[in-house]
Amino acid sequence: MYKSTSIFTLSLLAPHFGISEDQLSDLAYANLNVEDGLMWIIGPHESEEMGLTPDGIRNIAEILSDLGNEKAARVLSNLDKRTFFPQADPV
Repeated sequence: MYKSTSIFTLSLLAPHFGISEDQLSDLAYANLNVEDGLMWIIGPHESEEMGLTPDGIRNIAEILSDLGNEKAARVLSNLDKRTFFPQADPV
């Protein structure tokens, strides 16, 4: 059984990385699986939405950091402090 009880939608996460939701979706789909923290949220009428656990966020942040994304370091710092994402605007 998976240990995380939190899943964050890509629409919430993308602004924190300074990239579009589509870019984040492509990156996550190409690089992560369930063991890495990629989850699918199933909604009504067979709708699906991709989400990431804290481990998935960390993995994506590390990939983006390696690609030169400066905002990824802030996301990693927030994860390490266990503050995840503040309610304030991510700008």
